[in-house]
This record gives sequence, structure tokens and C-alpha cells, in this order.
Amino acid sequence: MPKISIILPIYNVELYLKECLDSLINQTLKDIEIICIDDKSTDNSLFILKEYASYDNRIIILEQEINQDPGVARNRGIDIAKGDYIMFCDPDNWYELDACEICYDKISKGDNDIAFFSLNRYLDDTGEFKYRIVTTNDFISKTPNSFWCGKNVFINFKIINKNNIEFPNYIIHEDHDFGLTLLMHTNNICRAETRLYYYRLRTGSIMNRGGKNTINNVPKILKKYLPIFKDDINQILNFYNAISCFIPHFY
Repeated sequence: MPKISIILPIYNVELYLKECLDSLINQTLKDIEIICIDDKSTDNSLFILKEYASYDNRIIILEQEINQDPGVARNRGIDIAKGDYIMFCDPDNWYELDACEICYDKISKGDNDIAFFSLNRYLDDTGEFKYRIVTTNDFISKTPNSFWCGKNVFINFKIINKNNIEFPNYIIHEDHDFGLTLLMHTNNICRAETRLYYYRLRTGSIMNRGGKNTINNVPKILKKYLPIFKDDINQILNFYNAISCFIPHFY
């Protein structure tokens, strides 16, 4: 059975971290490493990490000397990961307990680089769940909408190593950029027919306070990916609309 690396960037999430870690250490597939990068938290997040690591040696803790945001933290995790496959989780979210097992079973049945799955959106203020089904056509459309949550993927680590893929240093949408790069390097994608990830929508999260940073990231992503579409005006327009649609969420 291969090893799975799960990378977790952490910053001031003491209220949610235990729920996240419990969902990882109790995965039905046991051969995993949980790489936790504390991005200079000022609350009790690091204390909680060390508490969990004291009784589960699969938890690896890296400490940032200064706060550098999630993209940089995830790249540190990628640099030391030893798994055959890799997943990304945010510390205020959580996985179904059989997520790793289901994804490995799916991706191993064929020459696949990525297995993706749908997610449950959890509204922290009300306790409601909003279900989102991601179809294969959604996923392979090569727009940020198709890769809305960069954590709903199970990736063969060789595609990252072979193509030197890493997260950009954006405060938000770094997972969209990362996902687009992955999709540009493979067509070997399969889908797990279930929802395996719980995506918490909460007041005060990075996604809900993106503001000006969201606008600043749009031209960066456009400049990077528009040349790929060359003179296909429909692809260019679809891509621009997909990027731009994020802006209203932050005002």
C-alpha cells in the first residue's frame, strides 16, 4: 500500500483544528503522513499540533519564522513530502474518514494522475450544509470554477515532481492557480462518485476577507494562462469570466 502525504497549512485556527486533525489521524487508510506547517500562529494552534504529534508520530510539524500565507506553507510541505500520492487540507475543514482509501482505490484503477471528488459546504454561522456535485466536465474545463476548492483532489505525486509544480505566493486563489497548472500537464483524470470533503464557510477566514487581494490576483492569473489559449477568443472570454466572477464575493 502506498504512502499518502496530507499537507496542512495552519494559521490561527484553534477553534477548528482538532476536528480537522481527528478526521486525518482516523483515516481508514493508515499509511499516511500529515505535514502541518504552522504559519506563525498567534493563538493556541501550535500547542494543539504538538499535543497531537506527541501521540501520533505520523504528524510532522514545520514552523514558519514569519507569516507567509498558505501558498508558501504548502510548498514547504511539498518539499519534504515522502508520499506516492498527495492531498491538501485546510485546517478549518475536514475529510470523511474513508477519503484516502476511496481516492486511492479510484486512482489506482488505471493510469491516472488525479482523482477528484465533490464536497460539502458547511455554513459555520448557521450549521447548514450546502452540497455541491462536481462533474467531470466541470473539472476538466480548465477554468478556476472547475477547481474551486483545491482540496477536493487526490494527486499522484509524480506529476508534481516531474513538472516542478508549486503554489504561487497569493493570499487567496493560490489553489486555483495550482489546479490549473496541474490540469495543463495531464488528461489522466478520474472521479470518485462521492462527497469526501467538508469546506467550512466562516466569517473571518482568508476567503471572506480577500478584498483588494482578489482584484490584484486576477491580472496575475490572466497573464500566466491566457497565452495557453492563443487565439481562441471563446476560451479567453470564458477564462476571464471565470476569474472575474470571484471579485463580488469579497465586497
